[in-house]
Amino acid sequence: MTLWLIPGILWYIHGTVISFGDIVSTVSRPLLSAIPASGLAFVAILLFGARMSPSVRLVTGNAILFISYFSVLLFAAGQKTFYVDLFRGVMATASKERNPASAL
Repeated sequence: MTLWLIPGILWYIHGTVISFGDIVSTVSRPLLSAIPASGLAFVAILLFGARMSPSVRLVTGNAILFISYFSVLLFAAGQKTFYVDLFRGVMATASKERNPASAL
């Protein structure tokens, strides 16, 4: 399935206004943010994982991965404004749904 990824994407976007470069530029920042985050989580579990139970190791590894991924994505990859705007939009929609009287 992985071998079909690039030819599949090229086939799916054939004849559309979306270019392969658009897809690569969209996917590159999250993908490049995942590489150091997964490396950090892997090293942390290698160093401290032997002393933990499997469930604590799982939670710790996921917490390290999540925090480091979003730190790199927001600050190093420059995606902070995008995610802040996304969060504000979701919160504005949620507050409108909670208070239907304000929509009148």
